[in-house]
Amino acid sequence: MCEIHVLLRTWRNSPSPVVAKVAGQMLSKFESYWDLTRPVMAFASILDPRYKMKSLEYFFRLIYSDEQFTAKTMIDVIQNTFHNLYNDYKHQSSDAWKNPSALCYYRNSSSCMGSVYSNGDDSKTFSRITLSDARRGLDQYIQETSSGQSLKSDLEMYLEEAVYRQKEGSQDNFDILGWWKSFAAKYPVLSQMAHDILAIPVSVIPLDSEARTLNEYLSTMDPSTVQGLVCAQDWLREDAEVDGSGGHANDKALHGDELIAVPK
Repeated sequence: MCEIHVLLRTWRNSPSPVVAKVAGQMLSKFESYWDLTRPVMAFASILDPRYKMKSLEYFFRLIYSDEQFTAKTMIDVIQNTFHNLYNDYKHQSSDAWKNPSALCYYRNSSSCMGSVYSNGDDSKTFSRITLSDARRGLDQYIQETSSGQSLKSDLEMYLEEAVYRQKEGSQDNFDILGWWKSFAAKYPVLSQMAHDILAIPVSVIPLDSEARTLNEYLSTMDPSTVQGLVCAQDWLREDAEVDGSGGHANDKALHGDELIAVPK
């Protein structure tokens, strides 16, 4: 998407008036969708271990080459928004495993054990405390007693580490979901973000809702014939505009399903 954006901005400044005009119209339409999808696509790029922030830093400076302040501002906005989203996931993740049984291992153990046996069914209640609970209790204890130390989040570690480099020629075979599955233990919060964000489908606008579609007759034509018809349509419309007639007489012959095929 960034590459397309760069090309459209380049073509808009083409010395050819025709190319510049068409590119300008395409760029205007493109940017209306770009503004809506940019955050999610940027997040997906950050979560790609081959690029992380590098892709955004490179392409945003190309796209907004004449507006360096805008490029830096947009990069900062994306980064801050991503950090805020990460903090939300981190908060949800920490709440998910907190439970009273895990805290019994280091907070007032006697009162906890008393509550454990309070219902009279010792074996059933005691079985609720598992080794996993003990481990989570230890993790939380370490976190709370190490609060004065500078602990790095998995996001900070992820961004500070070098990008993942594949062997040359294997770039198209990279399994990003498989990579995050393998590193879920190292990046627990980020892996959950990747699980959700990378599953978002890229929206596709149905052709029949935004543009005319080819009927069965036109769909069976040779591509060069269809290209000739499209060019002829543009020429006829241009002639009509130059003549000032508006081209009403030919409108029926120029619209989608009713294009008249010309012999090769």
